[in-house]
Amino acid sequence: MRILCFLAIALMTVSTAQAQEPVKEKVKEEPCKPAEVDYSEKPESLVRKYEQRQADIEGIDVDCNGILDSKEREAARKNKFKDADINNDGTITPIEAQAILGGVQKQNEEKETSELLTERRVKKMQSRLNTMDANEDGKISQSEYDDYYKARDEKLDRDGDGKLDITEYRTDTEHKKRSKSRDD
Repeated sequence: MRILCFLAIALMTVSTAQAQEPVKEKVKEEPCKPAEVDYSEKPESLVRKYEQRQADIEGIDVDCNGILDSKEREAARKNKFKDADINNDGTITPIEAQAILGGVQKQNEEKETSELLTERRVKKMQSRLNTMDANEDGKISQSEYDDYYKARDEKLDRDGDGKLDITEYRTDTEHKKRSKSRDD
């Protein structure tokens, strides 16, 4: 598995260098200023997850208001799909999916994450990729990718306003229940 992942990363690197650079949607000029949050009452493991979620938002939040609107999330989805679709055929093929898994593994190794946690994260990503492939043809289309993340965003949007703030974005980490206003 390790050799296959590294081979996929190497293939991704070569293919990416050969492919034309995709046009990115709404690129920020400068990074957002990180929000100052007091996590003194939270356990260290939760704080790491919160900080990662904050970094995720800051990477997508074009207008730096701390809230991800539908346009920002859609642009981020399109950009991530374009990055994953190495051969630009409009689908994420099994080889490209392996490259994604290799990227998850490499990212965790660079952070010196434990082998067990790295393995868990790779398995979680594999599960996501399998779920995205709704028609089970072995490929993930842009439509399947979008549908998966739109459903995920809808679950995270606890107040139903179409926007995600840091509190909503980190809720799956805390496993909070939906607010009653959303269920009515």
